[in-house]
Amino acid sequence: MQKVIDTQTTDDPNVFGEIIREYAFTEEYGCYSCFELLDEFKPVPDGYDIQGRLQMAMGIHQTQDEEDLCYSPNDLRRSASYFSNGKIHIGWYWDGDGTLAIIEGNRCAVNTDCKKAHEWQWYDC
Repeated sequence: MQKVIDTQTTDDPNVFGEIIREYAFTEEYGCYSCFELLDEFKPVPDGYDIQGRLQMAMGIHQTQDEEDLCYSPNDLRRSASYFSNGKIHIGWYWDGDGTLAIIEGNRCAVNTDCKKAHEWQWYDC
């Protein structure tokens, strides 16, 4: 049996995030146990708009409040990774807990503890 899920219409951020995580990473539970994406995903060059959008979603953009972070936002921005296949954009950083952001179409979800499948939250980006 095949089940088709339209990630642009689901109301559940956990479904959205986990479907795309399962698709994009080469191994189960990408960003926690594996940081390798499919070959179609390429690094996003510095200065591209999508990098700023991913940083905003992950809470590490230079214009955001820094009070809630345990690490320096500058350190997190430098250590963060940003990838895109042109349709799906993925960013993450690791500070003991991984934060994973996914943007696809007009949807964006963030998981601030990416070793868990039920921590996804919608983010307006």
